[in-house]
Amino acid sequence: MVETVKKFFETQGEDFFHRRFDVLSACYTLPLPIYVGSDIYVIETSDVLHSYLSQLRDRLESMGVVRLDAHMAFVGSENDGRFPICVDWHLDGPPDPATPLQILYFCRWASDGLLQTELVELQAGDIAFARDLLEAHGLHF
Repeated sequence: MVETVKKFFETQGEDFFHRRFDVLSACYTLPLPIYVGSDIYVIETSDVLHSYLSQLRDRLESMGVVRLDAHMAFVGSENDGRFPICVDWHLDGPPDPATPLQILYFCRWASDGLLQTELVELQAGDIAFARDLLEAHGLHF
């Protein structure tokens, strides 16, 4: 299962940088809660998710980031069909950020066999950067 999950997140990194937001959004269950520090943000619609992903992609590109590399920190045990997955996202490109983004995803296997993310929690990295983008979309809960 770990190799399948690793490949899934590697593909998500590629889809993100190739602006395949329709493909990416199909991997998320809406509404999607996102935890950043002690704040909660909720993405309610696929239009908002597309807009958020597009602006995130634009912001990273403006910083010189050319690729996201997914490094699996852990895949937790399944409980009631759901399990945690922790990914360290390394941002490649000048300038090379010193701290990867560590994101905890709570996922489940959908009936079609695809992995679905139901909740996201930013655990380490540029929390202010993430918070600013989410608040720009008026998503604070």
